[in-house]
Amino acid sequence: MERPRGGNDNRRSDPRADLRRRVLVFRAGSQWEGETWNLSAGGALVSVPVDLEPGDQFAMGMHLDGALRQEAGLDYLHFQMEVLAVARPAEAGRAGLFRCRNVTDAGSDQHHRASAIVYRVLSSQDAA
Repeated sequence: MERPRGGNDNRRSDPRADLRRRVLVFRAGSQWEGETWNLSAGGALVSVPVDLEPGDQFAMGMHLDGALRQEAGLDYLHFQMEVLAVARPAEAGRAGLFRCRNVTDAGSDQHHRASAIVYRVLSSQDAA
């Protein structure tokens, strides 16, 4: 994978879990299907079939199932995201890859549930 342009990926304040999960991305009245490559309460590495630039904001939602649904106590989780860096720009036939931060209010229920999910995934990865 190419190194992201801009930002400093050594300043992560939240644990990051490898979590490949289908997501819906909403921006400017349009909707796309994307995928997380990893997730933390503070952000995500997201693949989306549209070109985004640092500073762009979008809404992202993910359906939860099994243990993740049980951990979060709901079926669907949504975030407000901001692009920090472009790891790979979108091109014809290939989705872009973007390092994003979660700009959802840190005191919100959604932010706390995201943290619970990340810790659950990390603990299951450590046990494997």
